[in-house]
Amino acid sequence: MADFINQIGITEDMVTCDQELLFMTGDGKTFEGMNRVKRYLEDNEWSDFHAFWYIMPNLEIWHTKWTDLGQTC
Repeated sequence: MADFINQIGITEDMVTCDQELLFMTGDGKTFEGMNRVKRYLEDNEWSDFHAFWYIMPNLEIWHTKWTDLGQTC
């Protein structure tokens, strides 16, 4: 996540964690990984920026529909 955030040009001084969210989407494994990283870093003494508190993971719509279709079949 840090590499992606760096590539799109977001820096620590640009984000006020209590006011802005960055929505990141992906398939189920990516969604799970983003949440795992956030849980792992929540107790560290790093800044909110480095603990990814401003990231809001979301499942892609196509993944949700594909999973539902698989359950139906």
